[in-house]
Amino acid sequence: MLFFLLGVWLARNGAKASEIKGTKPVSGMLARRAPPEVLEKYNQALPGLAERIITMAEKQATHRQQIEKTVIESNAFTQKVAPFLGFIITMTAVGGGTELILKGKDVYGLAAIVTALASLAGVFIYGKKKQRKELDEKANDFAQPKQLVKT
Repeated sequence: MLFFLLGVWLARNGAKASEIKGTKPVSGMLARRAPPEVLEKYNQALPGLAERIITMAEKQATHRQQIEKTVIESNAFTQKVAPFLGFIITMTAVGGGTELILKGKDVYGLAAIVTALASLAGVFIYGKKKQRKELDEKANDFAQPKQLVKT
């Protein structure tokens, strides 16, 4: 948005964005790495613009860090609570199956127990496979980093 406004301002004042030699739209981490000459030219185009760009990048970085912290805390909470809930659900199904067996409903009781245990095993196996896949992808990305900027 800021660069759109800068372009509008430059167009109204008879200048082109390309006249600020060597500049490219910057965002996120790039704004903090912009060379001083580029920021100086932004200030020449609109006084105080370089400070606004840096402030915007700092706010974006802080916002991103807060989001990442929230996601990590939520995932940690889920990883702590999910096994207990799974245990409660499984034991309820096993208890219900046992109760059915004691009341003479052997087939239904056995089906409830087997289904509960099979579901628990399925979730465990699926989670391990997914975890292994993610670890392999991270190891592959580490071994062969993606090129972020085409040159």
